[in-house]
Amino acid sequence: MPADPPARDAARPVQAAAPPRRGPGAALFDLARRLSNALFGPELMHRSALVRGLWSVARAVWTRLSPAHRAQARFERANPAAPWLVPAAIPVIEAALRPGMRAFEWGAGRSTLWFARQGLVVTAVEGRPAWAAEVRRRLAEADRATPGLAARVTLIEVPVLRDHDVPAETVRAYAEAVRPFGAEAFDLVLVDGHFRAACLAEALAALRPGGLLVVDNADVPDLVEPLAGLAPWRIGAYSNRIWETHLFRKPG
Repeated sequence: MPADPPARDAARPVQAAAPPRRGPGAALFDLARRLSNALFGPELMHRSALVRGLWSVARAVWTRLSPAHRAQARFERANPAAPWLVPAAIPVIEAALRPGMRAFEWGAGRSTLWFARQGLVVTAVEGRPAWAAEVRRRLAEADRATPGLAARVTLIEVPVLRDHDVPAETVRAYAEAVRPFGAEAFDLVLVDGHFRAACLAEALAALRPGGLLVVDNADVPDLVEPLAGLAPWRIGAYSNRIWETHLFRKPG
C-alpha cells in the first residue's frame, strides 16, 4: 500500500462486470498453493525455512523476468510518490478526492502521504512497528516541505508480530480499530495491510453512503467470496497482471 499520471503500460483497467484476467504466473502460483495445501497442509511456507528460501529465489527470478513486474518497476521509478496500488486505479481514485474528505486505511505507507497531499484528513492503521516508524519519519520529512501536512494524519499502531497463527484478539484489535470513529464516518476507506477479509467487514459500516471503498490485492483467496457479494457496488476493477485493485461506491 500519487499525483503524477500513471504509466499506461504498467496496468490496464477492465470492465467491472468482468473480473481482471490474471497472468499465467498468478495462475501457476494458485495451482502450486492448492497442491501444496492438499499434500502438505496449509502454511507450509511459514512452517519450513527451506520452502521459504526456495520461494524467495523463485520469486526473485520471476520478478526479474516478468514483463508485468518490469512495467510496474518503471512506473514506480517514474512516480516515487504514487501509492502502492495498481497504477490504472490511481487517477480514478484521484478524481473522486476533495480537500477535507475523511479517509481511513488499513496499512499505512505511500498512500497515507498521498491522501494527505490531496488535502484529506487521514487515519491509518499499521501493524508493523518498524514500518510505522518509517512512515512517521516520512511524514515529518514531508511536513517540512509542506507545513501542516502531518497534522492531517493520525497513525494508529496495532502491532502484528507474526505472519501466521495470529491470535484472534490481534485480528480483532487491528480490524476493529475503525470502530471508535462511529458508523458512516469516512468518505473513503482503503482496505490493505493485514487481515483484509476482517477489515472489509468493518469497512462497510465505516463508509458513508456514496463513499469510495478501495480494496487492494482484491484477488487474494480470502476476499473472493466477500467481494462477490459487493459486485453491485463495483465501479472499477484494475489489474497490472501482478495484483488487483478494485473500487466500489457505497449506495446512498
